[in-house]
Amino acid sequence: MKRILIIISIFIFSVSLIIYIVGNILDQNPTSHPRRAFLNAEKALQSKNYKKFKEIETQLINYPLYPYLLAEDISSRINDLPETEVSTFLQNYGNTAAADTLRTNWLLALAHAGKWHTFTQYYQKTKNTQLQCLYANALYQTNQKSKAYQLGRQLWLVPKSQDNACDVIFKQMKESGYLTKQLIWQRFLLTIQHGKLPLANYLRLQLTTEQQIDAGKWITIKQNPEKINDTKLFPADINNNNAILTYGLEKLAEKNPQQAVTAWDKLQNAHSFTHQQTQKIIQAIAIGFIKTTHQKSIPWLHQINPKYLNDIAMSWRLRFALIENNWRGLLHWIDNLPIKQQQSSEWQYWKAQALTHLHQTKQAKLIYQHLAKKRDYYGFLAADKLNIPYPIHNLELPISQQDYDNVANHPGFLRAKELFALKRYNAGIKEWWHTLLALNEKDRYIAARLANQQHWTAIALATTGFIAHQDDLQLRFPRFYLNTVMKQAQRFNLQPEFIYAIIRQESMFKADAQSYAGAMGLMQLMPSTANMLIQQDNLPANLSQQLHKPEVNILLGSQYLNRLMKMNNNSAALTAASYNAGPGRVNTWLPKQGNISADVWIDSIPYPETRNYVKNVMTYAVIYQYLMGQKPKITNLMPPVTARTNQ
Repeated sequence: MKRILIIISIFIFSVSLIIYIVGNILDQNPTSHPRRAFLNAEKALQSKNYKKFKEIETQLINYPLYPYLLAEDISSRINDLPETEVSTFLQNYGNTAAADTLRTNWLLALAHAGKWHTFTQYYQKTKNTQLQCLYANALYQTNQKSKAYQLGRQLWLVPKSQDNACDVIFKQMKESGYLTKQLIWQRFLLTIQHGKLPLANYLRLQLTTEQQIDAGKWITIKQNPEKINDTKLFPADINNNNAILTYGLEKLAEKNPQQAVTAWDKLQNAHSFTHQQTQKIIQAIAIGFIKTTHQKSIPWLHQINPKYLNDIAMSWRLRFALIENNWRGLLHWIDNLPIKQQQSSEWQYWKAQALTHLHQTKQAKLIYQHLAKKRDYYGFLAADKLNIPYPIHNLELPISQQDYDNVANHPGFLRAKELFALKRYNAGIKEWWHTLLALNEKDRYIAARLANQQHWTAIALATTGFIAHQDDLQLRFPRFYLNTVMKQAQRFNLQPEFIYAIIRQESMFKADAQSYAGAMGLMQLMPSTANMLIQQDNLPANLSQQLHKPEVNILLGSQYLNRLMKMNNNSAALTAASYNAGPGRVNTWLPKQGNISADVWIDSIPYPETRNYVKNVMTYAVIYQYLMGQKPKITNLMPPVTARTNQ
């Protein structure tokens, strides 16, 4: 036994010695590992040690990020470069994301040097406003004034301050007379509509004296819509200000529809509003009430001429008919929708429902049969009406090893992979999309599978949105963190497919996801919610600092779902709505008495975001049921919605 221990000790010592020696060799020769060599080359470049940089650079020609290294080198000398060096790089590596960055730097250097002809030669269409402004100036400087003014007009008519680079073309437009008072007024109104008051005040000073007076009233009403009641500001029978008053009533209706009604009762007697202005005001009041008190909006909706109905008002004409079980009215309004909207799954489903209630069952059945062929929310509901299986099947396209290897070894994807390895995630994602969008349909599908295999979950799911083949459900609905999900589902008496549906909807499996509101992790938990759960269940306090860890996020998210389930009589639909909009708000959406079917309730949720959220979660839960070997049925997730008095 002692001899065996001695042998093991000698073996461990030998391995350690080898590792130590190899490590020393690598440290002494930093170019022995390409990734380490790349980082050392960057350091040499940053310290302007060009001799060392060149020594390392020549050994990295076959390294995936070699173009990035070249681009960094060229960018460091961008102001003193011969044009041929840039053109050679763009010719050789123009299909890389690094080329985009270099081109931007090159164009900025050319603009700074006033080399406008060369600028126009290398400029490519871009969303970069600074470059757009410089291009407009380049067109002007190269005697292409008509094109310069056209682009300048597009850059001018935006409701925000533009990049300082636009000042030159705007000045040229003004001096030439192209930038008229009318264009200034148009931009002023855009800034008012979008609430950009500092810019609005700046533009106001460029208007005529008369226009400045009107502009002041617009700004006053934007800041305080209640000022529409100021008879000194808006005397009776002076109708020149009716456009401002219409806007003010619309804004007031958003804040307080009842206050808007009171103001409208007075103003319509004191001013002669046009029919179109009247319709806009009525519609704004109706929509204002929709967001607060449903029933009060109905008489206002009835006053709107159908040709003036916007999408929101038209949608709610339909939804109120649905809530009231006014099947004839619902059918009438569906038939008056634009053809494209009529043919949507949503309104086809409700048309079939209306026809069923009006005893036109044959026609309804035909619509249900058509819808039931679709793998979506309304398709599943229609299939349940017909009591037939869902059209769910998982089809993974056959891919040869050679095709897979070709995509896996695509230079762009190798660059992305290397950038991810260096934790340069933004650059890696940019390189991924730059490469993907240049591929054919088949290779995009392979790329999605490649990302999935690498556990680049969010990228894999996002990539599936750019392919026509949508039947690879294992790819589109992954089951990462399976052990954790199953454990918490059992612990909190939840269906694992419901947890997965929430994760997919909330974060697309991106563990470090964080919303603008501060929601974090796979299940997008707010820190305040996490802290509440931790305190109430005496969990370790440090869990609130670990919401990006999948096991912690799924634990707390499942715990929260369990609470919401209990509050909502085990209705997955109501729970999903509560998870998105908050349980308090959902409670106000419940019927005051009796109950209604869940499909009607879901389509009458006032917030479009929550309405679509619930439909997505129901759909995803069904697909996950299928993938986890169950016989899915969407209506099992959607029991009737009961009045709050029975909660």
